Amino acid sequence: MRSAKTEIPGRTSEPGASEEAPPSEITFAAPVRLLTRTELAHALRVAVRTIDEMIAANEIPVVRIRNAVRFYLPDVVRALTATALISKRGCAHRLATQGTPRTEGTKGK
Repeated sequence: MRSAKTEIPGRTSEPGASEEAPPSEITFAAPVRLLTRTELAHALRVAVRTIDEMIAANEIPVVRIRNAVRFYLPDVVRALTATALISKRGCAHRLATQGTPRTEGTKGK
């Protein structure tokens, strides 16, 4: 009389069997690295005071954890790039719509 063995799919009862278990479907994301003011200033190559001014002007996104202020570098770079592009486009647009500046009171000298 044979004893019934419980088989688990993907597993074999013998250690040297050629069947492999199916790959795990669990994936892990890389941990998010948040920077301090000093680390962000170093990464952007500016002074810490510049970072403080950017925070006050809402130019860069911040992550607040209780009293601590942290920054996610990709979000900061994205915000600064968007701001730079808008300001450049705005300047070019203003110059194009204003035309050449005219001086008042001078007639063909």
